[in-house]
Amino acid sequence: GWLAALVLWREHLRDGGGEAGEAALGAGREAVFDYFAGEILARLAPEQRRWLVCCAHAPALTAEDAQALAGDERAAALLESLYRRRLFVERRHGPPAVYQWHALFREFLLGQAQRRLGADERRALAARAAQ
Repeated sequence: GWLAALVLWREHLRDGGGEAGEAALGAGREAVFDYFAGEILARLAPEQRRWLVCCAHAPALTAEDAQALAGDERAAALLESLYRRRLFVERRHGPPAVYQWHALFREFLLGQAQRRLGADERRALAARAAQ
């Protein structure tokens, strides 16, 4: 609920414009990213953090895609766990089920990829995600 309120507040500030609005918009965004880092990533094992950062290169993915991008078959179970806990992953039913990131969470994870992964690895992940 409060995340939705932050997103709406962010949109309100964007519509209002001005320097004060822009500064508050940046601060609100950082608060959301801090939440992601503290409440979700920090509670995961290091290899699970890596799986999410790798999988975020695709805006939507199947369990098979997650395994391929993360290089570990357990990545699909992590996505399912995040979905069941309602942690910024949605699942569309169908053969096969497709997981989709909340846009802000994906943006956060891609930012983490910039910090944690080398340029060659990011390019390789982007190419695999495109396939």
